[in-house]
Amino acid sequence: MSLQLPKRSKRILAAVGVLAAAILVLIGLGYLPPGQRKGPPSPLASNPPEEGEPPTQFIGVEFIGRKDGQKKYHFHFDKVKKTEDEGLVIFEELWDGVIYQEDEPAFGITAKSGQWREAKDYFQLDGDINVTQEGEVIFQSQRLEWDGKSEILKAPTPSEISLDGIKAASRQLEAHVRTDKLHLLGDVVMWDDAYTIWAERVVYDRQAGELRLIGPSEIEFAIGAALEE
Repeated sequence: MSLQLPKRSKRILAAVGVLAAAILVLIGLGYLPPGQRKGPPSPLASNPPEEGEPPTQFIGVEFIGRKDGQKKYHFHFDKVKKTEDEGLVIFEELWDGVIYQEDEPAFGITAKSGQWREAKDYFQLDGDINVTQEGEVIFQSQRLEWDGKSEILKAPTPSEISLDGIKAASRQLEAHVRTDKLHLLGDVVMWDDAYTIWAERVVYDRQAGELRLIGPSEIEFAIGAALEE
């Protein structure tokens, strides 16, 4: 079952775009010290720890990224550790993260921990992940995973999106970058003041602006409400 997505509903995907942006800028961490605008990125440590040694650790770390003279992100971590395990970098307490648009703060992001495995182009955030816009929570989950080889962003645990009066919840969520499609998987519920959708799976095609409901599905409209053209 397919239906054309109302304009208001299209804004749901903006939240997923934020998540993808957050993961992608973290993957491409420039490890820039505060205020640095130019120059190539430098690694966390010039030499990996020897076998049996504790990992290289930094306390109270800030990452600032800029492009074309404009700030793109600013992240504060309590701890950052670089281990000898395939270049594994471990983050603890992303307690204040900001993503910028046109050099202005646009979204905030926090998480308990995370890890980046450079050799496998894999990034993961864990625990109480929150993405906010103007102080309002627009996304919540307990895990986010980025696989750079497949270019798929996954939230493999129950997740919720709330944006512009529209809400969606599902057991899993995937954003497929190559095909520009969002997949909501398992016990999907989408709702706003005009309607509620229940489905086993929902695929949103950004290019076509189309929702595809897969499996048993149901749409309930509020009395007197109509979808915006």
